[in-house]
Parts: sequence; C-alpha cells; structure tokens
Amino acid sequence: MDYSLLTLFGAILLYVVILYYIFIIKRYRDFLSRGRASIFILLFLIVPVIIVVLYNQSNAESRLAQTGFKPYPGISRSVGVLTGTGKNPLWLFSIDDDIDTVSIIKYYKNPENHKGWRLISKSTNMLLFQKDNMKMSISIANKYISYTIVQSK
Repeated sequence: MDYSLLTLFGAILLYVVILYYIFIIKRYRDFLSRGRASIFILLFLIVPVIIVVLYNQSNAESRLAQTGFKPYPGISRSVGVLTGTGKNPLWLFSIDDDIDTVSIIKYYKNPENHKGWRLISKSTNMLLFQKDNMKMSISIANKYISYTIVQSK
C-alpha cells in the first residue's frame, strides 16, 4: 500500500474528528454551514475513494498473478491508483533500492515467470509479451516497475 495515501487517510480522519468536535459537539457558529458540509464531503466522498484505492492496492499483486505473471520478489508496494483494474489494466509498483534493472529483466525472461505469454521484444529496461490478442509490457524506471496490458481488436 502507498504510505502517502495511508498518511492522507489518517490526516483526513483526524481533521473530520476536529471538525465534528468544533461544529457538532461545541456548536461553534458555523458560517453558511461550511463546517458541517466539510464533514459530509470528507466522510462520504473523499474517505470512500481513498478506502477503495487502498483496497485495490492491497490486491494488486494477486491480480497481476492472475494474468500469468509472477510478481517480482523485490516489489515493495503498489503505488497510486494503477492497481490492475479495468479493460486495459495497469500496475505500478515500487521496488527495493538495491535491485537493478538487469535482475528484473532476467527474472521475466524466464518462462516460468510469465506462463502462457510469449516474449516478442526486449530492451534494456522494457519487455513486451503477447498472448492471443493481448500484449503486456513491463517497464522499469526510477525504482518503479510498471505492467500494462493492452487488448487489440
């Protein structure tokens, strides 16, 4: 899970508690009901979105494994909202600092790590696989690894 989202989630919950105390319990004057509106917006709009993203991040590696690709052992966590959902799924993971691009490329060149997919192109920091009408690209840059599936018609 993305630590910045967890921090944001905690900060928003703390802010909601403070607003609740100020405007609901202490009943301070709420000019144009902005305090109560803020509580409503944060609790019922922003917090659920963050919860959905965090939930999707927690299952991102298993969704990647369902495609036939074994997640690289050096993956530390899923990042952002790119968690492998949708018609053309994308995944973005951060990798440990001590891992180099060559070891990741070597790992995914092994057929056991991409069952059912055929390697069709390779470069120093990217691999391209194909299976039926789908293509999967694996890109490594700046301590992040991204997986992208594109379905052609």
